[in-house]
Amino acid sequence: MSIILDDIMYCHDDRTLLFRHLSCSITAGRHVNLIGNNGAGKSVLMQIITGRLQPAAGTVLVSDKPYYLPQQHQGHSRETVAEALNVHNVLNALKAILEGTEDQSCYDILADQWDIEERVSQQLLNWQLPQVGPHTPMQQLSGGEQTRVLLAGIALHQPSIVLLDEPTNHLDKQGRELLYRFMQAYKGTLLVISHDRQLLQLNDSTLALENGKLEWYGGNYTFYKEQREAQLNALEHDIQHQEKELKAARKQAQLAYERRERQAGRDKDKTGLPKIVANSLRNAAEGSTAKLQLVHTAKMDGINEKLQQQRTLLYRQQLLQLRFPGTHLHKGKILVKASELNYSYANGTPLWQQPLNFQIDSGDRFVIEGSNGSGKTTLLQLMMGKLQPASGELFNAAAEIIYLDQHYSFLDENATVFNQLQQFNSQLMPEHELKSLLHKCQLGKDTWDKKCGQLSGGGKMKVSLCCLLASNKSPDMIILDEPANNLDIASMEVLTAALKTYEGTIILVSHDATLVEEMNAHHTLMLHAASHHE
Repeated sequence: MSIILDDIMYCHDDRTLLFRHLSCSITAGRHVNLIGNNGAGKSVLMQIITGRLQPAAGTVLVSDKPYYLPQQHQGHSRETVAEALNVHNVLNALKAILEGTEDQSCYDILADQWDIEERVSQQLLNWQLPQVGPHTPMQQLSGGEQTRVLLAGIALHQPSIVLLDEPTNHLDKQGRELLYRFMQAYKGTLLVISHDRQLLQLNDSTLALENGKLEWYGGNYTFYKEQREAQLNALEHDIQHQEKELKAARKQAQLAYERRERQAGRDKDKTGLPKIVANSLRNAAEGSTAKLQLVHTAKMDGINEKLQQQRTLLYRQQLLQLRFPGTHLHKGKILVKASELNYSYANGTPLWQQPLNFQIDSGDRFVIEGSNGSGKTTLLQLMMGKLQPASGELFNAAAEIIYLDQHYSFLDENATVFNQLQQFNSQLMPEHELKSLLHKCQLGKDTWDKKCGQLSGGGKMKVSLCCLLASNKSPDMIILDEPANNLDIASMEVLTAALKTYEGTIILVSHDATLVEEMNAHHTLMLHAASHHE
């Protein structure tokens, strides 16, 4: 036994139900993905397993205290590395003993961990943090470095259960490779929330939290996708069968009604019967017709209700598919050209080890790679004319550019979803067509009056794509700066599919290897910083 959840229910503070009747069992040594849309309750469920949150009902059994890496690290912002790793008391005890204390409590705290300093240093080195020590303040570290510090704690504490909530969010390519190697070598029980599709391929099982239900799939992410596709095909087949049944039931009801009408006409034509007998026959016929209508109506209502439920389920589960309008630029036009380009911050030190030389033509798919702090976002700002180079030349052609960062900051955070769409409505589509477009982008009526700032990353991405469709003016260039960071796995698939149909120029900065691979990049520019910048 490792983790058992039995009939778990959870409600928010305002008593709104998040999920109920969730049950699963994760045996020791399994490596499990936990996936689902933003807002489904994945992080809540993980915190219930850790004991940080209490369910409204149900039972949680965990065989050992889990090592938990949360998605956000604010709780460690005022701590040192040693405090974040929860080894500060042991280090302090060792220090006191080496300074000559005879306090027995120090020996009790230290136990047999005489090598704790060496172990901490070694694990920080293993996660390629040579400049970080036990007394380094966490707030001085980048998000990726903080994640590496907390991952280093796993080997220090050697837990049998590890829970990771979006561990790759702040990691660069090098950091992700270190994480992948750790996961493959780890022998304990592992539960991971992630939208990193390369990571999801490494685990042996998948739990999907969807529509308030928890479903187990005995394989990695590819296996899950194949099973889901089979389920969707079966659901579509069932819908077609129900539609045929409904059509047949309606036809049967109509034929029965017509037969009764003909019979009633024949009874009416009968003459010579006493009035009381004729009335009795007529009433019996009318009663029989009414009963038959009730039977057929009940049958059709039952079929129709099931059909509506299945259509709703299919709508929720189908992958949103959008296609951008074509760009008007001919392929091969020079859009960006850099010659001996470099940039410097306030101290005047050049950002890149070597000046940059590259050219981006219309239709290109151009990927910019580099570790955290190598100047990827700075280069994008230069391309958009928001920064000026310190040396060299940078040519930017006049072009229609859309910039999508991880926060989708081109959206007005205070505008409602519907008002935001209206701002991009260059086609002057009537209101009902705009609402139809929102539905097509899986933005239901309950989102229209929400402010864009209240939406999840996936919601903002859908509004962004919806706005591009409403403008009917495909950008010449889409610049994407870590667009995947705040997306759930379904939204990642939507974004990837939409970009694959786009015929214009794409400039992509992303540590998501699957997204980069599926873009089929024509060119890759690797950046190397002259010194460390965050």
